[in-house]
Amino acid sequence: MSMTRHPDWREDNGGAHDDLTVGDIVMWQGSFGVSPPRRAVVTTIEVVAELGDKYGVPVRSVAWNACAGRRVILDLSTGHWCYGEQVTRV
Repeated sequence: MSMTRHPDWREDNGGAHDDLTVGDIVMWQGSFGVSPPRRAVVTTIEVVAELGDKYGVPVRSVAWNACAGRRVILDLSTGHWCYGEQVTRV
């Protein structure tokens, strides 16, 4: 699967703290945010066009403020997936 540019993707990332990037360590709460937080590494990031879409456009990074809802889907090193709203910065 190739990486495609999406409006929420940041060309000038450079490790800026305002972006969530593949490889970042995050605190993840499973069960849609109900379970206790666990550390995890982000392995993939997808941004969906419409709420409720199952798959989106793969991106390398996304602005943290775009993670507030359910438009950002993450795969984690735990073997689980989650919405961007289920993770916080470490």
